[in-house]
Amino acid sequence: MRPYRKTATIISIFSCFFSILTTGCSSDGENSMSNDSKVYPNKQANTNLSPKFSAKVNYSISDEYLFFSYEGPEFAVVNGEISDTAHRLSNFASKITGEQLKKRYAEGNYSKVDLTKIVMKTEGMDNEDSVLYTLKIPLVRVKNKCAAFTSFDHSGGWNHAPDIKKRLKDLKKPGKTTVLCNSLRVSKCYKTKENLQEYWIQWKNKQMQGECPCK
Repeated sequence: MRPYRKTATIISIFSCFFSILTTGCSSDGENSMSNDSKVYPNKQANTNLSPKFSAKVNYSISDEYLFFSYEGPEFAVVNGEISDTAHRLSNFASKITGEQLKKRYAEGNYSKVDLTKIVMKTEGMDNEDSVLYTLKIPLVRVKNKCAAFTSFDHSGGWNHAPDIKKRLKDLKKPGKTTVLCNSLRVSKCYKTKENLQEYWIQWKNKQMQGECPCK
């Protein structure tokens, strides 16, 4: 299938991206958790930035992968605090990926993310101005619905280690978890040369895959 492209604008997709920035929501909307987004700048961040900045957020979807890019300011001042805005692309990508996994599952196109082949790059990350952050998330077909994964999230940080233990603990909270049995799968810690660090997480959603046996 030929990939189709969607280009974000401040009015359309970027408004969704900005909502993710300001609310701190993650994954595909199942859990309201803060991302590991503490800022540890090596240099003085530009505190003159405001949430109403100009940025390009693009994504494309094909049978084999999802591709995301963010080009714009690294930081913005939100509610009087410096927020690592560019890192919110990871939130946005997690949301779209989770939606795609669910969509494909509902269509009988059972899939999962290949956690070993994610490609993550940053250019210009210097805690001062703008940055280009690109992310490629590969999807693979699986044989049946119980081999599929239907939820996706991340745990990351710019210039600091992600708190993966806290994220996994949050995902497994009794009474709130959407994780089926012990289906959480976590990638290695991906790092860019400029020290963006990310763990990527997928699991079987118990609302969608509750018929599948626990292993």
